[in-house]
Amino acid sequence: MLDLFQLFQRLVLLDWTVRGARFGAVSIRGARVSYAEFRPRPRDLAELRAEARRQRRPGRLRIPTVVLFHGLGATGTSFHPVIPRLRRT
Repeated sequence: MLDLFQLFQRLVLLDWTVRGARFGAVSIRGARVSYAEFRPRPRDLAELRAEARRQRRPGRLRIPTVVLFHGLGATGTSFHPVIPRLRRT
């Protein structure tokens, strides 16, 4: 069972890599915390900029940082279905 889970986790990380994720890790109080960073896709960013121009706010394009925390017993792969939607909005 664990091998199947590890395989799924590797497939998700591969999918995220193909989709442009950047992976990193930081040390917080002695614990290593890994993360994946996604930037808006270029075409979505162009749409956001066009929308800002339509609303006459060209200098006000602000892309928020969203941090997702999973609970105990879960991993970052829990967010696999959510990431594409978050990148579009």
